[in-house]
Amino acid sequence: MMNNLAKGNFTLEQLGWTLKEKGDIRQWDGLSKLFVQAAERDVALLDIPRINAYYRATKVMLKAVKKR
Repeated sequence: MMNNLAKGNFTLEQLGWTLKEKGDIRQWDGLSKLFVQAAERDVALLDIPRINAYYRATKVMLKAVKKR
């Protein structure tokens, strides 16, 4: 979103930007690993019920995906 806001109505050539190669969606985890790492670094976050529930669900999901 920030890149789109910065780009405005300019073309990529005008900005000197290039398109990146398309990534493999199967390798993207929605930043779930970063969320787990952040929660484990700052364990006080896990005292917040919603964050704790999301953390536990994310750990289960990551473990299930890893088994594939």
